[in-house]
Amino acid sequence: MPLDLEPLLKGFPGRVGVHARHLDRDESASYHADDVMPTASAAKVFILMAYAQQCVDGKLDPDTRRTVKAEDLVHGSGVLRFCRPGLSPTFSDLAYLMMTVSDNLATNLLLEVVGGPAAVNRMLRELGLGGAEILAPIQFEKYDLHFAHSTPRALAEAYAVLAEPAEHGYPAPAASLCLDVLRRHESVHGLPRHLPWSRYAIDFGVELPLTVYGKAGSMLRIQTDAGLFVTPSSRWILSVMCAEFDDPRTGAAGTASTLQAEIGRAVYEAWK
Repeated sequence: MPLDLEPLLKGFPGRVGVHARHLDRDESASYHADDVMPTASAAKVFILMAYAQQCVDGKLDPDTRRTVKAEDLVHGSGVLRFCRPGLSPTFSDLAYLMMTVSDNLATNLLLEVVGGPAAVNRMLRELGLGGAEILAPIQFEKYDLHFAHSTPRALAEAYAVLAEPAEHGYPAPAASLCLDVLRRHESVHGLPRHLPWSRYAIDFGVELPLTVYGKAGSMLRIQTDAGLFVTPSSRWILSVMCAEFDDPRTGAAGTASTLQAEIGRAVYEAWK
């Protein structure tokens, strides 16, 4: 089935950028794919990639613990901010919390561990992911503007690095570590909503037609979802970035969530 996303995109009341690419066939679809846009929490995948690479290189021990202090507090998504100071999660714990429940405190701590934005951005440049950049640790009041930005193309192509690490000079064990974390994400309102997938399937040994490795992010007037989608016979990467729309809802009923869900379904039907 040909992939035509234009009818879905034309009516969106804001900015939208899309990049979709089949990894095994010469097929793709892009819409404002090289526009730089705010990512919200979807950019946390870049921090995860830097963390995994440093673990594999022996620079970090995932079992090392970082004690959470009162001054580490940051608002927004996650659970660590509700815990008493003194909790000592491992680096591995921080990575899973950052990606599964999009924990902002865990994100800032892991960003500190890997060497800050400069270290992540250096890795992104080495991987050829131009336009993707971590700007600063999360500061909730400025989160929508100052945490990270990317193009839809760069955000999607980060998942191509994880799907085909040897082709991009990224360590295969690091890619495996990232994918194990990413398939457990709990953001289900966007791209995966209508798809035959469950984040719980791996826990119960259930085989489903699709596995989704991804990370979404949302803030007021910003919503992004991206990932790697794998069936027994097909693989593709996809990112949908939305901004400057007025609907404040980030759940399933939201305007951006609905668009992302419809795009996710359209790409699946075309490429499964």
